[in-house]
Amino acid sequence: MTGFSKSARLSWTQKHQPLFPENSPLFESVRHILIIKPSALGDIIHSLPFLHALKRGFPQARIDWVVAHGLHTFLEGHPLIDKLWVIKKDQWKEMGRLSRSLREIMALKKGLGQVGYDVCIDLSGLFRSGVITWFSKAGVKLGFKESDEGSPLFIPIKSTAAWTSMPLTGI
Repeated sequence: MTGFSKSARLSWTQKHQPLFPENSPLFESVRHILIIKPSALGDIIHSLPFLHALKRGFPQARIDWVVAHGLHTFLEGHPLIDKLWVIKKDQWKEMGRLSRSLREIMALKKGLGQVGYDVCIDLSGLFRSGVITWFSKAGVKLGFKESDEGSPLFIPIKSTAAWTSMPLTGI
């Protein structure tokens, strides 16, 4: 992770303007961050450097992660993750479980909404992850502009570059 400074801030425009300048009260007010990257073990592994950079940049912040049941064991006990929100996304598609799935989704919506996230980052770019981002009620919602599954409908701030290749000045 070369090129990262010790005090981090997210940058999201093509000109890489900082979203949270380090000396601003907004930077200091980031206390609770949610990462949404529920599935694909390889994708989760590739997201771990982002988690480390995020924690370096916002050492005071609690970081939670939405992950799919079955992959949650890989992230359990990770020292940088304060809470895992485990979802049964594969079962949500089963018609025989529709009633139970709706209850689970509504419980997730209620739970995420009660936390008070300052920032939510959708690393998946899927319709489902966009909805979960919306559920978070975070003050700042970040995601990918180039998503083919509808996630941008729920995310007002969109990156045009992959997170790992963006000069995230400081993250």
